[in-house]
Amino acid sequence: MTTPIDNYLRDVLGMLRDVHDEANTENVLNWATNLLATLQAPYNISLLTTELLSSPAVWNRPTAPPLATCMRLLAMFRSAAAHFHAKYLEYLSRPPYTCPEHISSDLWANAVSRGLHHQPERWKHLFVLTGVLAGLQDAGARDSLIDTTGQVEVAVANATRLALAEVGAMTDADHASLAEAAITLAVAHACPRLLDTPAQLELGLDDLVPVILKSVFSHPEGLQDCAFMGDMGADAGFDAAGRFDWPQTSRSFRDLKLVAANPLVVALGPVARVLALAVLHTGSIAAITRVRNDLVALAVRIANIWGSNRLSIMEHDPARVSPATQEHALPILFTLQRNILFACAVVMRAIVVRAIGDNRLNTRDIAAMPMHVFHALSFISSRAGNDKFDAYKSTYLAAGDLLATCPGASA
Repeated sequence: MTTPIDNYLRDVLGMLRDVHDEANTENVLNWATNLLATLQAPYNISLLTTELLSSPAVWNRPTAPPLATCMRLLAMFRSAAAHFHAKYLEYLSRPPYTCPEHISSDLWANAVSRGLHHQPERWKHLFVLTGVLAGLQDAGARDSLIDTTGQVEVAVANATRLALAEVGAMTDADHASLAEAAITLAVAHACPRLLDTPAQLELGLDDLVPVILKSVFSHPEGLQDCAFMGDMGADAGFDAAGRFDWPQTSRSFRDLKLVAANPLVVALGPVARVLALAVLHTGSIAAITRVRNDLVALAVRIANIWGSNRLSIMEHDPARVSPATQEHALPILFTLQRNILFACAVVMRAIVVRAIGDNRLNTRDIAAMPMHVFHALSFISSRAGNDKFDAYKSTYLAAGDLLATCPGASA
């Protein structure tokens, strides 16, 4: 005999197997989230999890970029896990036999995990597991369900390593690029949840470094090689008063806003902290050298691109820039540039700290590196307040001290 919840599940599973317009897709995903938080049969929880990882309604959305879809999946499992655990705690607080049976949160998490076994793409697993971990922590389960959250933490680390190995075996370059970007994004959201846990150091940090660098710098949902900082060409002109004007309706301005909203760009801070963690704990000097070299190359590229932008000449003379450009365009552009500077500083601080305690590193090169990067990005740090945050100040001072002990180095 079928129950109303069985019929509800059957209907949602059917809708997940088709593609809908955006409004109906959101409805289907909301219904699926509600089911995840409500179902009591472990088999059905596993079944719905498996379906979500391959559903055309989820992954074939014509208007949703792939990484945005990944974040939607993470949000679904985060919401479901938090809601499920809250309901379970409510069930435990009531007298026996006064409300319907409710399976435990650990059984629910195990059922979700079993649903992953039928989906071979490991990078998708990361968003489910990170969502579950975040949701359980949101609901206060880290202390009350130590074993369960610990198992999910280990599962996140294992899934990361397996996903990295999976990417290495891919022959489709576009698919590999998406998987690398997805791994980077998932780990950036997972790592803060793994603070002070053994799982944090089991993420495959050596293999993560090149994946993160490539994804953040070059992926279409990342910084796109910072081309957005270049001149806006024919999109920009001058207003009636002869002031430089960058219209909000222009294609280049819309492109800037899209870049600023890219998932990997929004997560620049967490991504930088993952890179810093890798630098501090990796056993590979080559990995640290690559991070250093890529940061210097990025800073030089940004400086060169910005130098070609007419705004680089006018930004310090507001009278030459239209009020609309100052109010709408510059805040987005300058905030994005500041976030890049902050991310670079976080990673450079880790490199300098590692150099101080590791004789295998060439401390002359390491000591000079932050000076080169900060010099290239001085057009950002010279703006009011941009040189005040801790990562910038501590890195600059530590690099200066290290440089003083290496007279052969020059900035």
